[in-house]
Amino acid sequence: MKQFSGALFCGLFAGLVMVVTMVLGACSESVKPVSQRAGSSPRTDLIAGSPDFTSGLRVPAGEVFYLGGGQKDGFGINVLNEGTQTVVLLEKTDGAQKEVAVVKPGERLSYRFASRAAALVDNTANSSEAALQVDVFGGDFSLPMYYEKGRK
Repeated sequence: MKQFSGALFCGLFAGLVMVVTMVLGACSESVKPVSQRAGSSPRTDLIAGSPDFTSGLRVPAGEVFYLGGGQKDGFGINVLNEGTQTVVLLEKTDGAQKEVAVVKPGERLSYRFASRAAALVDNTANSSEAALQVDVFGGDFSLPMYYEKGRK
């Protein structure tokens, strides 16, 4: 069995590190990061990475789905409207709410919510259920989730 010198091993290892760095650098250039600032404008370039949880969300007609509210840390979401119903995405913090975006069928967007904020998905339709794919990033894992009738 041949033994390799330490210099040869270091040279091979350095070459491997350089190749891995080049590959990762090329991959990261194709990913457009989303603003890290909570409360920023909705973006069409999605938050990269693995979500902390994913949900096939259904919101009945005339109802609002709430995610979060009162938590210590902010969180981000990627949303894909898979249904036929347009929905309104809102942010509610300390009782004040603002419209973030109108999400039409087939559209996708991302948004980062501030600490204490809740994400609201408002289905204003009279008879059609909304169907969305939602990926959640960050925040704590005890985000409250519930439905209410109509927007308040």
